[in-house]
Amino acid sequence: RCERKSWFRLRGTKPDFISDPDLVLNHTAVVGTALHEYIQGNLEKAFGEDWIDVETFLQENPIPYKYSLKKNNHETLVEIPEIPIKFACDGILRINGKYYLLEIKSSEYNSWDELTTSKSHHLDQIKTYCTILNISNVLTLYIDRQYGDIKSYEHTHMAALYFIFHYWSHVISFFS
Repeated sequence: RCERKSWFRLRGTKPDFISDPDLVLNHTAVVGTALHEYIQGNLEKAFGEDWIDVETFLQENPIPYKYSLKKNNHETLVEIPEIPIKFACDGILRINGKYYLLEIKSSEYNSWDELTTSKSHHLDQIKTYCTILNISNVLTLYIDRQYGDIKSYEHTHMAALYFIFHYWSHVISFFS
């Protein structure tokens, strides 16, 4: 979850609208989006029927929350007002019969070059997505924005977190 958005949400206010965004930051976002689409399109072709549509996955593997989905090319925006959370699922792959959450991150070359595993703050984000979707396996792809090189890391998260999270949400709703 974005710390800035959380800060405003918890205070019940909206951030100021910035009509003239930082050009460098905007460029980084545009390049990151293009790289996501490039990778997702290639993976969809390579995996064929093992590239799993998020909506189809959720129909076949229901979660105990009311949610809404919005497709944005290969990505699916998931919103669960009850928790509340919104996130973009980069994709779901089926590899050797197991589902993998796909998380794509683009970074500057120096940051990418130093990577030896997924960044800890990305793992926190990934654990949240895995818990909500009840997916234990993750494939994180880091792409260097400058040269296009890719590093991938595989992680497994305890599926039991799903049940803990589900139980905790019932405890919270009981006291609400």
